[in-house]
Amino acid sequence: MHWSKTGLGRRPHDLRHTAASLWIAAGVDIKTVSAWLGHSTAKLTLDTYGHLMGTDADRAALERVNRVLGYGTGTDQSGRPNEASGQERPHGL
Repeated sequence: MHWSKTGLGRRPHDLRHTAASLWIAAGVDIKTVSAWLGHSTAKLTLDTYGHLMGTDADRAALERVNRVLGYGTGTDQSGRPNEASGQERPHGL
């Protein structure tokens, strides 16, 4: 098998970018992601993927919304709603 036939137009670099994005979304700290990617500095990783991390304001807003909706105690480190309440959430929340 050749990548040109099985990659469906994607480049191997796209897989690397997807992996980094998923690690950050899962709350892996930026220094670890940087090391796994082989970046020379965490600054390079932050410059490339920092937009995926959200902000403290984003996390605070999500926490307030989740509290009002009764979905657990707020958000996890990645800014996503946590699963502490055990309640089901609508898809995408």
